[in-house]
Amino acid sequence: MNLSFKKCIIYCIIILGFKPFMALAVSDTTIVQTFTFGSPQDSTFIFPKPGQYRKVLMYYTLKCNPKQSPACGQWDYLTYTYLYQHTGILDSSISKIDSTYDAVKKVYVKDTIWGKHERLTRYELARYITPYGINLSLGNGFTWTYDVTDYLPLLHDSVHLSAGNWQELLDLKFVFISGTPARQPYKVLNMWNGNFNYGSIPTFGDILGPKKVAIDNNAAFTKMVIRVTGHGEDGSNCTEFCGKVNWLNVDSTQRWTQLVWRDNCAFSPVPAQGGTWIYQRANWCPGAEVQTYSAEITPWVTPGKTSTLVYDAEPYTTSSSGSGNSNAYYALETQLVYYDKANFKLNAAIENILSPTTDNMYQHNNPVCANPQIVIKNNGTTTITSLTIAYGTSGGPQSTYNWTGNLAFLQTDTVTLGQFDWVKGGGPFIFQARVSNPNGGTDEYADDDMMYSHIPVTQKIANQFIIQTKTNNAASENAYTVTDIYGKIMYHRENMQNSTMYRDTITLANGCYQFRFTDDGQDGLSFFANNAGTGSLRLSTITGGLIKNFNPDFGAEVLMNFNVGYGLAIKPDVINEYIDVFPNPSNGIINIDATSLEQKPFKLEIFNLVGKLVYSQFLSQGDDHLVKIDMETKPAGVYIVNLTSGDKVFTKKIVLAR
Repeated sequence: MNLSFKKCIIYCIIILGFKPFMALAVSDTTIVQTFTFGSPQDSTFIFPKPGQYRKVLMYYTLKCNPKQSPACGQWDYLTYTYLYQHTGILDSSISKIDSTYDAVKKVYVKDTIWGKHERLTRYELARYITPYGINLSLGNGFTWTYDVTDYLPLLHDSVHLSAGNWQELLDLKFVFISGTPARQPYKVLNMWNGNFNYGSIPTFGDILGPKKVAIDNNAAFTKMVIRVTGHGEDGSNCTEFCGKVNWLNVDSTQRWTQLVWRDNCAFSPVPAQGGTWIYQRANWCPGAEVQTYSAEITPWVTPGKTSTLVYDAEPYTTSSSGSGNSNAYYALETQLVYYDKANFKLNAAIENILSPTTDNMYQHNNPVCANPQIVIKNNGTTTITSLTIAYGTSGGPQSTYNWTGNLAFLQTDTVTLGQFDWVKGGGPFIFQARVSNPNGGTDEYADDDMMYSHIPVTQKIANQFIIQTKTNNAASENAYTVTDIYGKIMYHRENMQNSTMYRDTITLANGCYQFRFTDDGQDGLSFFANNAGTGSLRLSTITGGLIKNFNPDFGAEVLMNFNVGYGLAIKPDVINEYIDVFPNPSNGIINIDATSLEQKPFKLEIFNLVGKLVYSQFLSQGDDHLVKIDMETKPAGVYIVNLTSGDKVFTKKIVLAR
């Protein structure tokens, strides 16, 4: 048994830089540390006594294990976070079967040994799919955040947990934020749980079967929590790679539907994984948390009465023999959650800060230097149509945004705020946002009105720089824009040619900007499973110094917010010097890219395979380090490109094909 929790104030933790707390409000908070990196991932821990908490968050932090190869698991693995309730009821099962020889009867007699064990009720709290781990690094740890407030009735006193897998190292924390919730969950019941084949004969609903549920007498609200992911395939890419509609019927009437699909895998905050990380899947992506669906069924059930619930999926005919028995299946975990009455009538809240933040889950869009983005929520039963949002740096001047819309009870809205002064108030360290005046009235509860986050520093770039793009063989998929804080396009390029180098000089006034390079095929400039070759993308200074080198395996887009003329400068990317020769093979025209080298004079030589010099050129320090050479008169074959710069020699092979 392990006791490890402490109380603190979230705002103080944020200032001190305690990494898991990316964006939270000022509150008295209890932290429960469960598994730590390298510890066994099945144990019992002491949680707080039953009580009222505004929110419970689970911080799931993974890092690769340097003692194994690969350091992160090679494949994408399903992992679960389970809570086990001990029932005190003993059961038995065969633990050993042996045979002994009866010499009198001259026969073998089966000897069965029975082992006793306690029955456990298992609840899934969260699900996660690991990233493809070949050549992947998660640094000192990458954190995914789960809201597990619905499981508050189970998270108290002695709690038996298991999580993670045998590959990555896991750190698991629970954060109990004190206060009054919008509604208090008081009971959780398992419904359909397990892995179920997916086919048309029988239907998915037939396989699961209906559930007759006596709705709890005290339930003011009833919700079905649904966690479903599709896996396996039968020759037609189902269920992993096909999106199908799932639904829930209450007393023979369809009350909830959901397309089980996730279309943003190529935007993952964990890019360049060692596998097919960019492909869209049935409610999951490699290196991402599984989305939990919620089906509010309060209007259609009556406390004290029995309702019949049916979970089903869009009919599908498997292409494998034995319909319904293929490798296609849904991993389904569902629970019924009962709540007490609503605690507020008029209560606006800030649910999250998406930018600026150091939260790992949102690092694709961060850091930013303009237009913060937050999530607001209605925690009261009165529909909210207007409210005031004040925001800025902690200790600095505050800007105001007047929001209008239509938010029903527990609904959220993502709000993009306007520009504000990022540097006053002691430096760009802490961002804060506060909501007030819902519907022009007084908010009933202040504790959920305000939230803080770290402000990560954006790259500072000179007023003039170069965007250098070498396209692959699918250049029609690519385009880029540079926009200012108002969305005005300052520079734009599209309609690029295959296997071509583009060097665009960009000149900007002081301000905040966004560089976005898109790939319509969502497979970046390099992806091992596609046959489109490899390109490159980087930003450099006018004198050839490197500003930023982007990994070509970036999926759907590269997004970089940067500032010109203000803010803090951060260390530029460090890249090993290299040369690139393209296209390769070539029909005669070759390009030699030496722009990553220091700006020094260099000598360029090309030899055939018997060592004969067929081309030579000397370039001075001021010459362009991107060289185009015409070798159409040379015979087909393999050639060696040598580039000498100071005491460094770079070598590449090039094939001339006719």
